[in-house]
Amino acid sequence: MYSLYRMTSIHWRAILIGTLAAIFSVASNPLRADEPIRVHWYETRGITPDPQAELDWSKASYWIARLQNQVELTVFNGGPQVGPDRDALLSAVSRWVSSTKPGERTGGVLLLDGQGESRQKMAARVDLQPAAEKPRLELEPLSIDERIDLNARDQSTPEWRPQYAFMHSGFPSGIEAYCEPNAAVCSTLFAALGPILTKPASRLITIASGSDRFAFHALTRDTQDESKRLTVRYLGAGVVTTVAPPEGFEEKDGIDVRLESFRARGEPDAPWQVTGTRNLPREERTAVKYAALSYLESGTRNAHADIAWPVGTLGKPMLYALRFLPDNKTVTAQTLGPMQLPLRCDLRRTPGFPRNAALGPTADWLRHRYPAIHPSGRTSEELIANAQELIDAKAGDPAWFRDNYRLAVLGPRRADIRLAEVHELPAEQRGGLKRFTTEELHTLECVLEAMGDRLLARMRDTVLIRQAASEVGSPFGELAKQVVLAGHTFTRTQEVSEPSPHRQVHSTIVIYDAAAPPATRFIGGRDNDGSVYAYAPMAQVMAHEFGHVIASRASLGDQFYKWVAESDTEPFTRYAASNPQTEFFPEAFALYLLDPGWIQVNYPDLFVRARAYASRPPDHW
Repeated sequence: MYSLYRMTSIHWRAILIGTLAAIFSVASNPLRADEPIRVHWYETRGITPDPQAELDWSKASYWIARLQNQVELTVFNGGPQVGPDRDALLSAVSRWVSSTKPGERTGGVLLLDGQGESRQKMAARVDLQPAAEKPRLELEPLSIDERIDLNARDQSTPEWRPQYAFMHSGFPSGIEAYCEPNAAVCSTLFAALGPILTKPASRLITIASGSDRFAFHALTRDTQDESKRLTVRYLGAGVVTTVAPPEGFEEKDGIDVRLESFRARGEPDAPWQVTGTRNLPREERTAVKYAALSYLESGTRNAHADIAWPVGTLGKPMLYALRFLPDNKTVTAQTLGPMQLPLRCDLRRTPGFPRNAALGPTADWLRHRYPAIHPSGRTSEELIANAQELIDAKAGDPAWFRDNYRLAVLGPRRADIRLAEVHELPAEQRGGLKRFTTEELHTLECVLEAMGDRLLARMRDTVLIRQAASEVGSPFGELAKQVVLAGHTFTRTQEVSEPSPHRQVHSTIVIYDAAAPPATRFIGGRDNDGSVYAYAPMAQVMAHEFGHVIASRASLGDQFYKWVAESDTEPFTRYAASNPQTEFFPEAFALYLLDPGWIQVNYPDLFVRARAYASRPPDHW
């Protein structure tokens, strides 16, 4: 007989399958205090990053799109074209538009408040006009270094012209037509500008004349050409209105436009949002929301997904835990920090590890658990550090697994013989045999370190083989269209009479290339002590296949599925759901080993059962 492990993927520009794995210590019983809300599903599909698209989305303005949904928008050049100052202004304008009365023409100058440490203030000339469908908004952003408020002085003569050259714009019907009836205002304006012509700056000038208010923008430049030194723009009549951006405006970027489009298209009454990204840099925030949206668009709900996600075009992968909570339509994102490379294990997470033990008990435990090494040290810490160094050095060699675990890791020639003679596979199913890489063998060590002594004893004499791909199709029907086979466990049971009658089980695990894609997922999380555990992509497949070995040798499968039926526990991964009768147990086994915190929070009864089996002698579930 054989069993298989298959991995599915979300298609977004390309197919990508990824899983990273972790190590579990039964003694630590990790419980994620930050995840009190249970979810049903553990998402095992990978998603495809597109760093350039993410960069483009991070630069795109959500608030331009928001304004375009509110009004027919015309934006004149001026002010910053990108960045937080631009978004602060646009978000405040959007808020102002929402507060205006429908059907009335309104406008003037909006002065942005609450810009933090920004040296320049932002303002905008706005003109909102009613229309048949959407109102029309003219928007001219302005960067302001200084604001000057003046009162128009008495003017006994209509003469208002200054004694210096300047350029002008925006005056209704031209500057002559405006300034002649408003000579006091214009005289006050140009008299104030004369002394500061040699001081480059952008200034907002307001002038009160009786009950009227007028606003101007004066831009002085550092240039030898006097005719280009000053530009004066008339902004309009009326008061300057101070506006503030809405709270959290800086979290919005181009990906939120797509997110809201998804809401309207797929769930009009359920506006999903992504939280937990506020303190992230803009590009990183966009990347996380991009990943969350891709899962939402593929149908992920009521689920947990661990992703190893690159930020930027050359960014190092960062680890994030995403939870999709359908009751409040929220995706919560938890940042776990950068992925550490190269990926290695930590024997301190091994079940039964003697924490805070003296030198003698520590040495005894290491001798029992790792008979193939002989570490040295004058203290427990030195002994542990030397043991870790020896394990890291040896774990890339197949001989390590023979000597320490009694597992056989075969090369192509011996693998071909094993598959042909023990499992009677035809030649066409034995092509593409290869060797495990050093890193893949380190991954195998990580999986074995997640097991206690009792589980390891059940694995003895298992054979592991590496193959490029399988020629066997998925036996699980319609879902096979989305499936890539990542591993098989071949099992042959033989009745043996000598030296005493017994059943001998021959187990061979075959790992395929699909188990080692570019990784955009991980399995793991944060322990109670705050440490993050996350390891190589192949670990979940290996742990799943070891689950088949456990089920066949300890007869646990039938007992597990009986308990599942009695407890109404439903499969919580896509692969388990595709064939619950054979694949739920190995999927649960893999998650118990590699992400026990998730099992403990979301399926506590299953966690208690699994922990009892892993730590006590009885061979029953």
